[in-house]
Parts: sequence; C-alpha cells; structure tokens
Amino acid sequence: EVLPGSVLRAEVLPRLASTFAAMASTGSPPPSAEPAELFVCGRLCLLGEHSDWAGAYPDPEVLPGKCLVVGTSTNQGLHARVSLDPARANTFTMVSTDDTGVSRTRSFTLDDPESLREEARAGGFWSHVAGTVWTLLRSEEHRDSVSGAPIAARVAEGLGRLPTGAGIRLDNYKTTLPIKKGLSSSAAVCVLVARAFSNALELRLTPLQEARLAYSGERETPSRCGRMDQAGCAFGPGRLVTLVFSGDDVQVEPLRRVGRTLHLVVADLNASKDTVSILRDLQEAFFSSPTTETTKEAARRKTNRSDTQYTSTTEMDDREGLEDRKDKERRKAGVARDLRLLLGKTNHDFVARAVDAVERGDTKTLGAVYDDAQNAFDCVAGAASPGNLGVVGSPVLHATRTNKSFKPFVFGSKGVGSQGDGSVQFLCRGATAARRCVEILRDECGAKDAFVLEVPQSADAKPTELSEEGNAAAA
Repeated sequence: EVLPGSVLRAEVLPRLASTFAAMASTGSPPPSAEPAELFVCGRLCLLGEHSDWAGAYPDPEVLPGKCLVVGTSTNQGLHARVSLDPARANTFTMVSTDDTGVSRTRSFTLDDPESLREEARAGGFWSHVAGTVWTLLRSEEHRDSVSGAPIAARVAEGLGRLPTGAGIRLDNYKTTLPIKKGLSSSAAVCVLVARAFSNALELRLTPLQEARLAYSGERETPSRCGRMDQAGCAFGPGRLVTLVFSGDDVQVEPLRRVGRTLHLVVADLNASKDTVSILRDLQEAFFSSPTTETTKEAARRKTNRSDTQYTSTTEMDDREGLEDRKDKERRKAGVARDLRLLLGKTNHDFVARAVDAVERGDTKTLGAVYDDAQNAFDCVAGAASPGNLGVVGSPVLHATRTNKSFKPFVFGSKGVGSQGDGSVQFLCRGATAARRCVEILRDECGAKDAFVLEVPQSADAKPTELSEEGNAAAA
C-alpha cells in the first residue's frame, strides 16, 4: 500500500528524521515504541521486620539488619504496560489503578525535577511516584555497575533518544495486591516506576538497582521505610531470600534449598494501621540515647549538690520533678536497649533458626519461631509504640491469632510488614489446612480477601519432608 504524499510528509518523514538524528547523536537506536508488559509483586516478610532501617544505624554495637522475605505470587501484584507517548513530549504519565479498580491519572513534566521533589516531600497519593522519578532524573548516588556513570546521566541520554515529541506512559491497569496491608504496595509502585523507565529507555537495570532507586525514591517522601520492601518486590514472585542490611549496603542471600513446600495464608484484617506512626515511634525509641541521664540533668544535679544552702520547698519540689524526669529517662533508655537487642542479636537468632528450619523442611520448628518472634515483638516494640503495637495496640491481630479455630491447621502465626492491625500470616500444616484457614478467616473473622501463598520445595527435597498435613522430620 502506498501512503498519500500528504501523510508521508506530515507523519512518516518527521518520525524518520528524529530516529536518524537520535542514532547519529548517540550511536544507539531510539527506544522501542512497542508497549511492554510489566509485573511487580509485593513482598511478605516472614521474619525480621524493621531490622532493615535499624541495620543502617552507624553504630558498631548495632548489628546489620537481617530478614527473611518472599515475593508474593503472580496473583498478588501490580500489572502494567509501559509505552512511549507520542503526544506528550518530555512528560511521564501514569495511570494508577488500586485494588478496588478505581483509576487515577497524573502527568509529570520531566524538565522541572524540583517540582517533583517538592511533591514527593509533601506526601499524598502521587508522592512515591514523584520521588522515584526525581531520583531517576537527579540523584547522583546511583551509578551504573559497568560504566560507573550516574544512572541519572543514562536516563538523560535515554530521554534524548526518544522520538521528537514523545514522552513515557505507564498504565498500571490492574492491581491484585492489597493496599496498605503490610505487603509493600507503596514499595511496589516505586519499583514499577523504576522498571518502567528502565524498559522504556533501555537502561537494563538489575533488580538490585531497581530496588535501590525505588528505596531512594520512597525516602524522598515522608515515609521512613527501610530497604527490605523494595528488594523483596524487585526480585520477583516466589523468591525466598535472606536480605542483610549494613549501612547503605544490601546483600542478597538465596536459601540453599526449601526442604518442604511452605503453605502460607495472608489475610487483610479489615482494620486500620498507621505505618507512619509505627515507624516514627520505633525509630525515635531506637535512635534515642540508651543512657539514663541527659547532660543537662547531670549538670543540674551537680549544681544541686554543690549549692546546698538552698533548702526551700520550691527546691524540694524541683528535686522531685528531677527524679520523675530521671525515672522517665531510665524507662526510655530501657526501651531503647531492648529494641536494639530485639532488632539486632535476637532477630539474628530468629532468622538463623528459621533459615535452618526451612532448609531442613522442618515447618513445625519454623512455626515455633513465628510465635516466639511475635511474642518478643509484642513485648518490646509494643512498649515503644503502645498505641499501634502489642496486644493492646493491635487488638484485631491478636484476637485473630489466638482464635482457637485455627489451632488444628497451623504451626504458627505473626503480623505482617510494619505490624499492627493491617494483615496476619499463618504458616499452615499443608494445602488442605491452608484452604481451611481461608474459610475460617472468611466465616469467623470477616477477612474476605485472604489468599494462599505457596513457596515450593526444592527439587532435591526428601519425600519424607513432603507429607500433606504433618511433618515427618519433626514428628
């Protein structure tokens, strides 16, 4: 078919001209105009929540953070399509669809990065997207692992190769991941944006690079997240890995084997949780001084001792007030010490026991670790954030975990993500038991969105480790 001359002059020739110009200036072909399908899963933290940000603390007495995570299945994630947008030059447009099917659309101009940063820091629905786009455009800390060039420079070069008048469009047309329920939906959005830019501009970022960019993007928002969420999302569905966090470094340690299929049930508790408040409370406690007396109080005490001629009622009241403050400081210091121990050595012990149990196929022991870890978290973290955590602060979580109907079907249970009354996870005795747990959650707890997440056993798992409802190795 021969195109009319008017169409050839008006549409085809300009496109060809911009294509050849891009190839001449960079030596590379322009990005493909063909849409590409993307998927980013959520992540489920089996053990080690909150140790990621704790491990970044620059104190030699604080151990690196360590957690055991798995990416949710292909049935729980963000489904999207990225393409070039021929009608919106130098613009990133995103359609975001939540888990109820409601969609919103927003366009961001790419030639005003500071407005992106301002929007990210203000918080709000689009803050995570804005923060990640700003990081891609301006951050100098992320570098290409081969060339050493800043990734922001590679993004600028990729944008320069786009056809004239084109921008990037990301259509998150379906979300099957529960939102704000401890499965890292916000981190998944950040990873999705980084992956979309990587695909559209042919950056070929690794999952770890995507995770690091996504983390920096989310940290531009009011969220005080650690690095676990983004890494868990970026490495894909069903991947069971140990993540180690030391300062700004993240190490990924895949498990050697999974001795027996893990049957996990995760449920939205249909209650409420305040992740920002939880992080604020725990970080304020963790980063506070573990000493029992402030410098100002020590100086005041010294003055009171040396200046003994004042014995008025006012001074006595003042001394009583000082003792009250010292008592509060001692309690605060005790919470700080306990929290550092919980997120440090105690957490390392829990994760080590869990990894050993998973690799041996001993799900009964893994369930016991679940319960031990939750009890320790309730006691220590509950004292740091009593309005959000612990038996009092998260009553729905604890009413669900202690429901006797689950006992015949589970090895153990615990909270999810930052914890609180967001979601619960059960480690079940087998596939049939998992289905029964879903029914109990629906019929007795009103949790209609419960789902089963299976982590398949390794190919070399022994037959005795694969019984349906029990655990021959642990019996």
